[in-house]
Amino acid sequence: MDDDLAHELLSREVRDAASVYFATNWVAIAWLVTFCVSGVAAAMAFNVLHLHAGPAKGETFFLAFLGYWAQLLAGGVGMLLVRSFRLGSWSRGMVGALVASSVLSGASEGLDTLGKMQAGMGVFTIAHASVALFACVFAVVVLKASVPPACWLGAALVVGGVGAARFPSSEADFRITGSTSWGIVLSVLGTLGNAASYAVLELVFVWAREKPSEEQACFFGSFVNVLAFSAWTLAFTAPRWHQSVVEPIDGAPSPDYSWACGGYVLWTAALGVHSLSFIKCISKLGTVPTAISIGAQQAGNLVVAHILFCHADDSQCFWSEASGTTSWDRSRKTVGFSLCCVGCLVYMLGRSWSSTPQKRKDLTAAQAPLPHAP
Repeated sequence: MDDDLAHELLSREVRDAASVYFATNWVAIAWLVTFCVSGVAAAMAFNVLHLHAGPAKGETFFLAFLGYWAQLLAGGVGMLLVRSFRLGSWSRGMVGALVASSVLSGASEGLDTLGKMQAGMGVFTIAHASVALFACVFAVVVLKASVPPACWLGAALVVGGVGAARFPSSEADFRITGSTSWGIVLSVLGTLGNAASYAVLELVFVWAREKPSEEQACFFGSFVNVLAFSAWTLAFTAPRWHQSVVEPIDGAPSPDYSWACGGYVLWTAALGVHSLSFIKCISKLGTVPTAISIGAQQAGNLVVAHILFCHADDSQCFWSEASGTTSWDRSRKTVGFSLCCVGCLVYMLGRSWSSTPQKRKDLTAAQAPLPHAP
């Protein structure tokens, strides 16, 4: 009887702490929802591009080019709207962390694309599904974050769910066009770079004594990749524009130039919001909750893709013969959806709702080695 009473009191304490957390962090939660919704919108934009635009060939890095310009515009417009361009101050360490995070992000985009080109979508998917788990590992290593065992379990379930939902069933996705070994190496490095960029970006805000705005981080953090991918676009893509960007439209399942243009616009808009909301989440919530939200995004992708694209592409349906010939092929999306939802729920139940602000405050005091620039 005493055990039942203790369990009830503990459960009530956890619920009360969670309620206080959500009540005092509703702005951060709103940005997390925006991050998830914009991620789903970007995935749907890619589906539109796949159906009507190809999209552009991977070696052009055209989608990354649009994405980083979208980040630049989102950060710039955000600073103007909220007048935050002079908020806070920057130290050399913070600038270094922002540049490092940007380099990791841009490099992971390039490595992921090259990995898919070398070893196919199947190998890339297996590696990339583990981003949420590796982001938690980097949070522990770089940020000295405390991740309870239940949260590790939640992250592992999210990884399993993302992997099951995205795992290709078509033999074409496993067709090797280059070196399998290089494809595996590039995909793994891209995954690690993407995961590391979460924790390194959080250092920008952890080390801040006078916190700059997230809009500043979004705007200035885009410079490295805007320059790099713009240079590539001018040097490589522009001279090959017709065969690399226009011709893939004619080879799409349902070629349509109007839908292709609309898809690129939607992709750019979604990536702009996604980039800014990602930085907001890292600043306000931290690396681990942001990484775990990948599970919610994947679950949303499956549902929205079924609603919007099932009639046009059977492979987007939850249950379809187009997904494969085995019972696993036909049920993997349901399994992936379930694992993603359960993983997010396990994380929410397992995390300590009252400890995060204090731990981040202590980390700021302990790991701010450089003075701020005047």
